[in-house]
Amino acid sequence: MTDRRSFLKKLGKITTTGMALGWMSPAVASDIQNSVIESSADISGFWKAVEENFHMGEKLVYLNNGTMGPSPSVVEEAIVNHMRVVNTTLRYGGGEDVREYIADFIGADKTEISLTHNTTEGLNIAAWGLPLKRKDEVIITSQEHVGNAMPWINRAQHDGIVIKTFWPKLTQSAVLEQIESLITRRTKVISIPHISCTIGQTFPVKEVCQMARERGIYTVIDGAHTAGTLNLDMNDIKPDIYATCGHKWLLGPKGTGFLYVNKDMFDVVKPVFAGAYTDRGFDITKSPPTFEGYNPTAHRYDYGTQNAALRVGLTAAINFHTQIGLDAIEKRVVELNEYLYKQMQNLDMVEVISSPELKSRSMMLGFKHKKVGYMELFHLLWEDRIRIRVVPESGLDSLRVSTHIYNSKEQLDRLIDALKKSGN
Repeated sequence: MTDRRSFLKKLGKITTTGMALGWMSPAVASDIQNSVIESSADISGFWKAVEENFHMGEKLVYLNNGTMGPSPSVVEEAIVNHMRVVNTTLRYGGGEDVREYIADFIGADKTEISLTHNTTEGLNIAAWGLPLKRKDEVIITSQEHVGNAMPWINRAQHDGIVIKTFWPKLTQSAVLEQIESLITRRTKVISIPHISCTIGQTFPVKEVCQMARERGIYTVIDGAHTAGTLNLDMNDIKPDIYATCGHKWLLGPKGTGFLYVNKDMFDVVKPVFAGAYTDRGFDITKSPPTFEGYNPTAHRYDYGTQNAALRVGLTAAINFHTQIGLDAIEKRVVELNEYLYKQMQNLDMVEVISSPELKSRSMMLGFKHKKVGYMELFHLLWEDRIRIRVVPESGLDSLRVSTHIYNSKEQLDRLIDALKKSGN
């Protein structure tokens, strides 16, 4: 009962705030609160109330949040209402305070936040902004998403840097040893995912960042799968650069992301692209034009007109998570993952390829079917209205299940039942 009352109280705050700011209608606010009031008093009712804020049909079991997360009603309303404001007042600004919300959300200073459109954009800012020269080495994994692989490969094609890869072992201590063994005097960057896109493996990024810092090596973390699931704290992890997005686990607007750049790195990471807000000022009437320097914050890395409605929607998504509770969300996704892991361990026709180490697992689980090809199984499951993801990356030819706060154990049971039938 306490959890339910707490959730009701917190959602009451977000709906009141939403209406006051004009990004949530009274009707939507009422629907959210009623969904909680009418739910049962136990913990399953708590998460059922969360689930009711999404629009997915009852027959659809969506287990692919690692690709794209659906947005709750409050985020939709935030975007639509602000777009109406822009189109009626013809003032396209707004939502700039999202940097402060992001900073609080990930344990950073608002001056360290740059607004991007996705994780890949942030990783490109890092790959091209860091001072690297020919034969400098960058360590990445051999299970990277294309968004963290191509920026470094592209830099290598242009500037002759050397990329060193490793196939991650399944424990955090072993991964740390692998990375350490690859470091040479030429190593300049370690760029790894916080959680891998392939099998959902959680890497020891705090320890990696500390090891790199002691050796004068830059760290760039692909955090696409953490914002909205883990209770992040940049002041604790201490990366040089951390990129993530709004369209996955944060359940925010598509086409939103943000980049954390440690303030000590501002004069190290050069802005490659520039425009309005990149600078402190300039005088183009002089020849040559004078330049007063870059923006003293991470705003130097993003520029020009952006979609203010998406900024407001991203703020709504952050508030939605915050009001539920970041610790509660992290506990829930771990609980669902562990439930699925144990169920799959009992299936003879399935081989789980994610780590058996609990702290190395996340909200995504990788597996292979011993009798059915991964593409065939993907289509068979979709016939049962169960959506997961194929993983052709790195030749894994496997499948991945993602679970988030709108999922339930009953939905995972549907997946297990479908897998049992697929082995016949």
